[in-house]
Amino acid sequence: MMEREFKLYGFTMHYLRLLAEDVPEEQMAYIPAPGLNHPAWFIGHLAVCADFVPKLLSQPTICPPEWDELFAPGSVPTTDRSRYPSKAELLAKNEEAFVRNPKLIVEASERRLAMPHGIEYFTPLYPTIGDMLAHLMATHPAWHLGQFSTWRRLQGLKGVMAFP
Repeated sequence: MMEREFKLYGFTMHYLRLLAEDVPEEQMAYIPAPGLNHPAWFIGHLAVCADFVPKLLSQPTICPPEWDELFAPGSVPTTDRSRYPSKAELLAKNEEAFVRNPKLIVEASERRLAMPHGIEYFTPLYPTIGDMLAHLMATHPAWHLGQFSTWRRLQGLKGVMAFP
């Protein structure tokens, strides 16, 4: 069950680590052009969205509740670095979710995974909880990590090869 998605989830976590590795703490909230996001937002947003996995499975979440205001879908990043957790804290929540989420999914029943998730916006593409979980582990992080990679290049940082 979901072995391919778990492999993709591992790849996205590896890629996130590489993208974040050499970004200085003081640049974590830098926005190079209007309408773009910054690394603190990318990493925090991925953590908050990974925390949606336990929500879908009726399990306790791991991110602080105040992170929703900063990182939830539709949130608007600010350049005020003091508003965001440290890079280490943001990455740690992603790592925690990376370890925990596959275990929660494996423990979920096939019946639960086949249930609708109730989020109307996503229903046409991802009608079931299982479909939404696959999106949260694979396509959603890949989309934002591509944006993070572009942010890096705009800062003159080198590209990273995501293959171990």
